Amino acid sequence: MAVKPFQRYWGKAVQDQERFTDKIYEAALIPELWPSVLDELAKLAGGIGTILFASTGNSTRWISSESTHQVMEKFVADGWMDRNTRAARLLNYDFQGFVTDLDVYTREELEQDPVYREALRPVGLGWGAATAIPAPSGELLVFSIERKFSDGPVERHRLAALDAARPHLARAALLSSRLVFERAKLIVETLNMLGLPAAVIDSSRRVIAHNDMFLTMAPQIQISARNVVSVTDLKARSLFEEAVKTFSLRTSSGCSLPLSAIDSSPPAVLHVLPLRGDARDVFSGATGLLLINPIDTRAVPSVKLLQGLFDLSPGEARVAKAILAGGGVKSAAGQLGISDQTVRTHLKAIFAKTGQNSQASLLALLSGSAKYEPTPGKIRDTK
Repeated sequence: MAVKPFQRYWGKAVQDQERFTDKIYEAALIPELWPSVLDELAKLAGGIGTILFASTGNSTRWISSESTHQVMEKFVADGWMDRNTRAARLLNYDFQGFVTDLDVYTREELEQDPVYREALRPVGLGWGAATAIPAPSGELLVFSIERKFSDGPVERHRLAALDAARPHLARAALLSSRLVFERAKLIVETLNMLGLPAAVIDSSRRVIAHNDMFLTMAPQIQISARNVVSVTDLKARSLFEEAVKTFSLRTSSGCSLPLSAIDSSPPAVLHVLPLRGDARDVFSGATGLLLINPIDTRAVPSVKLLQGLFDLSPGEARVAKAILAGGGVKSAAGQLGISDQTVRTHLKAIFAKTGQNSQASLLALLSGSAKYEPTPGKIRDTK
């Protein structure tokens, strides 16, 4: 009797095959389980780990088995992603299944390719298997299994087990992508009910989901024909674009940016917040949440509100409130019991965080923040 592909590499045959298949679909619903699935997938090829790439053409995102995570981080940090020819070779081969290095390269090419010679082999890698799965959204998903160079090329008979798992991997990955998109829609619609214009964006500032209120923020916020969000205010634009670039950093904590009044639209505050979650990032590309607070010019805001809106320190917020109350540097220093130099130091920090360059422009921007002062109250039971 012929041995089925999974039976050859999962000792207990059918039970282990079913367990692995169940785990794949469980990861579709709980994206954080993908690294574990990728680890088990690698075992079918005698590999040490698997990397899952998602590419839109403009950017490539990835998650991996724990065992290959540090290697992949260094691979990206050293700039090898831009020089990697493996994906192009895989696509040109155009095969609906897993292929090995020797399917898409000659041995001579492998010896000469810098990625293999300078990046993979020095860390003990250099053989593997991969497959590409196009998504309906236009993205390309690539499962790339890495194997030790000392273990030699992936054997042909191992590909049968990988191909048996491929349809399940494809369906689960596409389901993960759809579910994460629905999650993004739920986030912005919930914020819409709370009266907050909001959008979820990717690292290229492409809008993944937005609510109706976000569209009312034109002309301060614009969405281009290519679905890319931009800020009209020149002072805030560069700060916004720089903030989005930091989303890939684990240390990114977001920021709050001022949007000047345009025509009849009041000034506003744009909050740029990073979204966490490696696996979700891969399947949706969602890296940031945008929240907007329009403001008017009716009263002086509290220290607490200024801190929350513009990420000011307590000392900076007290100086900002003193300036907004109508005093200059000397008046603020006397009121707060600090030196003129300390006030100027705080003002310099306030200007940097709000994108302003003078007390007059700061006053014009912040004087209306009081409209969003939270009012204590009870939550009414609607049951």
